[in-house]
Amino acid sequence: MTGSPTSLALRASQAGGRRAAVFLAGLLAAFAPLSASAAESPEPLKLVVHPAPEPYPALKYRFHPGLIESISGNAAVEYGKVTAEQRQTYFNDAIWKDLMRWLEAPLADLRREDAIVKTDFEKMFDDLDRAAACNHCDWQLPFRRQPFYAVLLSELQQTRNFARLLGVRARAEIGEGRFEEAIGRFRSGYRLAQHVDEGQTLIHSLVSAAIARILSAQLQQFIQQAGTPNLYWALATLPCPLVDTRPGVDGEHDILFLTFPELNEVETAAWPAERWQELAERVAAGLVEYRVLEGEFDAKRLLAERTPKLLPEAKHYLLDHGLSPEQVGAMSSPQIALVYTVKLYNELRDEMLKWYYLPYWQAQRPMEKVAERLEKIARQQQEILPLASQSLPPMMRARNTLVRADREIALLRAVELLRMFGAGHENRLPQQWSDVTEAPIPPDPVTGEPFAYSLRGATAIIEGPPLPDTPYVAQGPARPDIPLRVEVQFAK
Repeated sequence: MTGSPTSLALRASQAGGRRAAVFLAGLLAAFAPLSASAAESPEPLKLVVHPAPEPYPALKYRFHPGLIESISGNAAVEYGKVTAEQRQTYFNDAIWKDLMRWLEAPLADLRREDAIVKTDFEKMFDDLDRAAACNHCDWQLPFRRQPFYAVLLSELQQTRNFARLLGVRARAEIGEGRFEEAIGRFRSGYRLAQHVDEGQTLIHSLVSAAIARILSAQLQQFIQQAGTPNLYWALATLPCPLVDTRPGVDGEHDILFLTFPELNEVETAAWPAERWQELAERVAAGLVEYRVLEGEFDAKRLLAERTPKLLPEAKHYLLDHGLSPEQVGAMSSPQIALVYTVKLYNELRDEMLKWYYLPYWQAQRPMEKVAERLEKIARQQQEILPLASQSLPPMMRARNTLVRADREIALLRAVELLRMFGAGHENRLPQQWSDVTEAPIPPDPVTGEPFAYSLRGATAIIEGPPLPDTPYVAQGPARPDIPLRVEVQFAK
């Protein structure tokens, strides 16, 4: 890790967002892919594809390395070599200007410009391929050596740039008809997403999803080219969900106590009133410094104003949650304020985070109910330190962002299934999903059910409900919720 000793909030802000795992809302826009997905566009996504049978053998192509390809080692070391050994190329602004343009340039333009076939990049791709083959990735974040909120995440923007490199190289190889090489880029890119996800913050999970979406956008180009192999089973080899949020959720669960370890003791400590007051003021000041509390907050004034106002409600809450009247009666006002803040935060944090362990389609509505409760708490100013009401609501939107990556992969599988069907049925599309017996129909991760399907003339239409909340795009204003609609035709 490198960088000045600024807080994680400031470091995240440099990457386009805010502090890891708490103020995620800004990051949802910052880590969006460069082009809007089908779910974020008011127009249906129209794909013209060619029938392609299941490859032989079926797992000829895999996006997850097998044991024979796997390397025993820490991928973070290999990713570090990309920038350490290629600084002159990697940090060349002129090259990156071309890269960003190439990422969406028409394939014909890429062929003319010979995009990313320069020998300067070959070592980078060798390093990225080697990193992708590593069997684990330990970013070695210093969570117990410094406050969690102050940890720098220097590696994250670099990994997103690795995805751009792989995406542009894959796009160039697709344009040149070098399909086998492009498949290798997809393998390295999706594996990069999984490695980034091994970081223990929800920001790592968000960046992981953004990386996957960059690669999926190029795979969308791949499947529209004549002669490309069918990648249904390659996509099926990816973990589902691709982004395993457990490491980030585990970090989020403990983030407050890894920053202020003394808060672990508040329910059993017998400190004098002066120490309780000092700790309450220090925690409040730290939450303001780390921008957990967003806005113009004066820590001491916040405590002075809200503690006497909310003291009766805080006492009532403690009595309802396991403390005896004698215990509450023996507490000083700052002790009640701090114990109430921690217990209420723990309750609301778990009510939100527990749904991350279930499929999205099971968790969506319960998480919305938690968000509604948090909105009410914020509106009525029911917290002495507004920790839960400020830090937890963005997690709902983060969950929506994460499921988009899985939805795009499921959509690609559905289109590959249509290509597989067409190869065995005289280039025809199925009338309904029940006609398809070549492979399982992938479910929509948003609903847990197969995408809606219909055939209108020569056009297959795949549909799904909109994602809740407002989807983000890389540029321009946010748009209202838009249902997913993909129109697929076979090339004539």
